Amino acid sequence: MDNLPYVNINYELDENLIEKWWNEFTNILSHTGYIRPNFSKLDDKTITELYGHELFIKSDSDALILKDKVNLYAEKILENLNLEGIPFHVTFMVTNTGILDWHKDEASSTRPQCSAAIMYSLNTDKRAPTEWIYNDVYYKLDGYKHALINCSCMHRVDNSKCSPRRTFRIALYGPTFEEIKSKIIQSGYTI
Repeated sequence: MDNLPYVNINYELDENLIEKWWNEFTNILSHTGYIRPNFSKLDDKTITELYGHELFIKSDSDALILKDKVNLYAEKILENLNLEGIPFHVTFMVTNTGILDWHKDEASSTRPQCSAAIMYSLNTDKRAPTEWIYNDVYYKLDGYKHALINCSCMHRVDNSKCSPRRTFRIALYGPTFEEIKSKIIQSGYTI
């Protein structure tokens, strides 16, 4: 487990609550016109963030109230996983492509470099295989329901069997992937 660019997490999330928030954000943002395509190095509208950075939703009081609820929930998750105090950003994402090609999660104008992300696939038994080049070694995970993944090294995701793929993502900043992974292992919530 020490050398892998991921770790499966055995922490039960309230999927009904997350699904409720997903629907609320979709409803709020469909009225405001804000559903942000992530253009990075990918094709137009490959990934859609239903809930993005506060800068993009600051004019909508309903979205800000909902953001606060989601962030409090994420803080509780991080506390239980031994990650209290680590800067984070929550996103609801829809991936609308077969293969999300090789990439690193780079810094943007609103966020620093993401070292790791806690990913949770919503309401599906279909899994998206993920591949990494980590420390010059190739790794493949055949899919996951809930995992910590290394975002700071090259990786790609095959969503072809579960597209569009909906995920609840907590991006983590500051500590390295290895430091974050070590803390989660110490929490006892790994498979």
